[in-house]
Amino acid sequence: MVRNVLLKIYESKEITECLKRITRKDLADDIKQYVFLQLFERPESEIQDLHDRGKLKAYIVKMIYNTDRFKDSPFTRQYGFNRNVKEITERDHPIDESDNEEELFQMEQARLIEEFVSEIDRKIEIGVPLNQLPLKPLEVDMVRLYSDHGNFRLVEALTGIPRTTIHRAVQKAKKAIYEFSKRKGASLRAC
Repeated sequence: MVRNVLLKIYESKEITECLKRITRKDLADDIKQYVFLQLFERPESEIQDLHDRGKLKAYIVKMIYNTDRFKDSPFTRQYGFNRNVKEITERDHPIDESDNEEELFQMEQARLIEEFVSEIDRKIEIGVPLNQLPLKPLEVDMVRLYSDHGNFRLVEALTGIPRTTIHRAVQKAKKAIYEFSKRKGASLRAC
């Protein structure tokens, strides 16, 4: 029964729409197949539980998004896709130290946010309970989208999540990132 449910979702319009929105269109089919192979390897009871609660499609969409988006995803590590164009550009064209101090600060902030989010992803992968994480996976996704787009309304339109929920997640993330930066010894202005 679980196989049939997964096969229906594999061909569903929600998954097709999700694949249209990923950043690497050339890897859409590979990512889709990878995610569904991961699901088929999971215990049927876990998949059935998600399906019974009506959360299976959302879970799969999130898996696709995370597989595409994060350079440290198991898919990227396993298949060796170097997706971080920004890192390549910065390596080929080093930043001049005389650049605007604010620009350097913003780059440091972006690096710190990415490091913070990667740490949460690693904790999720090793099975740390969600109640021990500073942010829940959905909050991390909202923060990433907000960081990419810089606009609550746009993130609301993309996800269907209310703007106030996104705003609360971003505020919670700012506090958590500030604490994270203090632990790391990085300089980050108070949020």
